[in-house]
Amino acid sequence: DLHLSLRRQRQMCIRDSTVTKVSYSNGDGDMNVPDNSKQYVFVDVTIKNNSDKDYEYNPLDFQLSNNGNKTDNDYVDDDFVQNQFTSGTLSPNASYSGTWVGQSGSDGNLSFTYKDSLSNTSDFEFQLR
Repeated sequence: DLHLSLRRQRQMCIRDSTVTKVSYSNGDGDMNVPDNSKQYVFVDVTIKNNSDKDYEYNPLDFQLSNNGNKTDNDYVDDDFVQNQFTSGTLSPNASYSGTWVGQSGSDGNLSFTYKDSLSNTSDFEFQLR
């Protein structure tokens, strides 16, 4: 497992996002098996709403980029990964933590980006490998 303690705050101070842990898996050999030549990437992420308005979050707001190949989240059984990152609404000053699940090749550069599902721009990027 690769453990990271990275923290990056958006310039607009609406939300803090922290990646606390990154781990990889080839699946459980049963119901949870990644695509051919890929592995699961589990990103433990915490977000905090620093604004005075509600903030809606969604796993589709995040992506993995493996050597420029961007992929969205993936779902696995709750028994395989507990506390998967889901969608919801954060009240002001509230925080939420979950495990974001994606797939990636095992070689090359790997980053985790926030991309707001309503636009194609990346607001921040965590370099994972």
